[in-house]
Amino acid sequence: MVGELVEFEEGTIGIALNLGSNNVGVVLMGDGKTAQIPVSEAYLGRVINALAKPIDSRGEISAFESRLIESPAPGIISRRSVYEPLQIKLIAIDSMIPLGRAIGQKASSVAQVVTTFQERGAMEYTIVVAKMADSPATL
Repeated sequence: MVGELVEFEEGTIGIALNLGSNNVGVVLMGDGKTAQIPVSEAYLGRVINALAKPIDSRGEISAFESRLIESPAPGIISRRSVYEPLQIKLIAIDSMIPLGRAIGQKASSVAQVVTTFQERGAMEYTIVVAKMADSPATL
């Protein structure tokens, strides 16, 4: 029933809010961990999902630090004004590449983009964050 208290095996208490035919949405009322993801230079050249889990079949990624998901972006340092253009021959520094359907990408589409990045030497300073079509919609 909606509003009922639920107790989990380790003792955490929650309150049932959404009742589905095959699932129950529960808000946890115990001590919890703030949503965060691991960060490390080891992520460079890798393909990961939105939770920073590797999806490129190259094994785990070691990271000793983490960053809150909901945190302010790093500030821009004070610097001298740009007085002459810098030609670096890169069209985009950060980009989002929509492939196929908005819900998720086929693995072959992501692999094609990664292959292009590898051929052009861009994967050494790139992290590809992808949501595959068979991944949960929340990602």
